[in-house]
Amino acid sequence: MRRLNNEFNKNINLWESLGKSDPLWGILTDKRMKNNKWDKDNFFNTGLVEINQLINNLELLGIRKEMEVVLDFGCGVGRLTKHLSLKFKQVLAFDISYNMLKTAKDHNKGLQNALFIQSYSRQLASIKANKINLIISLITFQHIPTYLQLEYLSGFARVLSNEGIIFLQVVHGFTFNPKGILLYFFGNNLLKINQKLRYNLEYPIKIYTLKKQTFYNALSKNKMEILQKEKSNSTGNAFKSYIYILRIKK
Repeated sequence: MRRLNNEFNKNINLWESLGKSDPLWGILTDKRMKNNKWDKDNFFNTGLVEINQLINNLELLGIRKEMEVVLDFGCGVGRLTKHLSLKFKQVLAFDISYNMLKTAKDHNKGLQNALFIQSYSRQLASIKANKINLIISLITFQHIPTYLQLEYLSGFARVLSNEGIIFLQVVHGFTFNPKGILLYFFGNNLLKINQKLRYNLEYPIKIYTLKKQTFYNALSKNKMEILQKEKSNSTGNAFKSYIYILRIKK
């Protein structure tokens, strides 16, 4: 348990450090944009593209109406929050990092219907049960230790309304290209060395995989079902990454 708590604390330290030194790059780690080189408009426009695709998927599934309260889980600097606030009545933007949230508030001033909240609770204790109509979490779970991914999934099930929808990106494992094979054997130790040499990061940006069968078992345990599954390239070609659309079983 001590080792697990230590891993969680290191995760907090990572995002506090990036949130202070290079927050936009910490969210979208394009090597060309290191050292605060992201153009603000270009960065936030990437969020607009993803939210427009999300809205399109909802409409294709016929479930766009009557969605009012959205949870942006792992909101970081509010890359998605800004655009969600224009589409929905209320947005709750959760993150573990005070510094990331500070940047989010600075970049999203004037959003009357978005609330930025620092939270460590795995059951999302500050949210009432069945309160949320839509949960969106992209490029977030992959940075959360695997055991915590399962706990947060349980928290999602608790706060999601009976007709609610989850957009969730998960990394299941590694591909069979050379980089994927190396990561399969050496994992985050390889990432740590690479990031130290390339970026001199004090805390490595780790990728945590969640095996597909373990994920499916967790869905069953939490009475969730899959409406849609599609590949995602957001983690790079060394990882098997997918975006799921989920709901509570009828």
